[in-house]
Amino acid sequence: MNPYVESVIAKNNIINATESEFLQSMEKLLTTLSPVIDRHPYSEYVKANLLERLIEPERTISFRLNWSSN
Repeated sequence: MNPYVESVIAKNNIINATESEFLQSMEKLLTTLSPVIDRHPYSEYVKANLLERLIEPERTISFRLNWSSN
């Protein structure tokens, strides 16, 4: 497997350790993309942080505002 792909997987295994489903799908995606990255100079992917941006989990921030009429 490509060293860049391996480093991204390892970093995300630490960051998102509690998200087993996310880690499983992320690893499957990145191992599938590994041959594509091998065919091109992956330094351009590293510079652009392509894989890191591709697998960024969606975050939702929610809060509640109480409106009171006095």
